[in-house]
Amino acid sequence: MAQLVQDTSGLYIPEHDYLSFTYVTSGNGTGEISTITYKSGGASGTTVATVTMTYDSNNKLSTFTIV
Repeated sequence: MAQLVQDTSGLYIPEHDYLSFTYVTSGNGTGEISTITYKSGGASGTTVATVTMTYDSNNKLSTFTIV
């Protein structure tokens, strides 16, 4: 089992050494982060967690999901 290295309000992110970000390009939340991908083993490594965020019509964070 992966060692847990971060515990933020009960949201667990396994050990990782690389992050990639994608941004909302149009619609609600334009310019905001839409996805954070956490990987172990660098950019081409294994994805250990993915955070997905959505925004409402006021560009406020609406959902935050970790898989």
